[in-house]
Amino acid sequence: MSDIPEDIKVRIIELKRFLMPLEIERRWEVNSPRVIAYLVYWTPYGDECVVIRFYRNGMIMGGTSDWTAFFLLERLNPILTIFDLGSSDTEPEWYLLVDKIHNKFYLVPAGTKKEEILRIIGVEK
Repeated sequence: MSDIPEDIKVRIIELKRFLMPLEIERRWEVNSPRVIAYLVYWTPYGDECVVIRFYRNGMIMGGTSDWTAFFLLERLNPILTIFDLGSSDTEPEWYLLVDKIHNKFYLVPAGTKKEEILRIIGVEK
C-alpha cells in the first residue's frame, strides 16, 4: 500500500484477526482462483447483499448474493456492525474489501473507485 496516495490511505481500515470461512466464499462464488478481490455490502434496493468480484483478467462483475452469508459474517466478525455496510433502509458508508492475493481484509469508503481498489490490492491498471 506504499504507493497509495495519503488521502486515500487515511480512509482505509485494515481489519486484523478477521474470520472469512471458505463456506461463505463458496456461497458468494468468490472461491475461484480467478477472483483476486471482492467487495461486499448491503443495499436497500431489493434489500440484498451485493458482492462485486475483481478477476485476474481485469473483468469486474457483481450482483446480489447470499444474504444469510452476510449475516453470518457479521456474527463471526462483530467489528462489521460498528461500520455502516448498508441496511434495509440506507445505502452503505463502507464496503468490505477482501484482498485474496495477500489474504487481507479492509473497510473502504463506499464509492471507492475501481482504480483505488486495484492499487490497494497491488494490481495496477
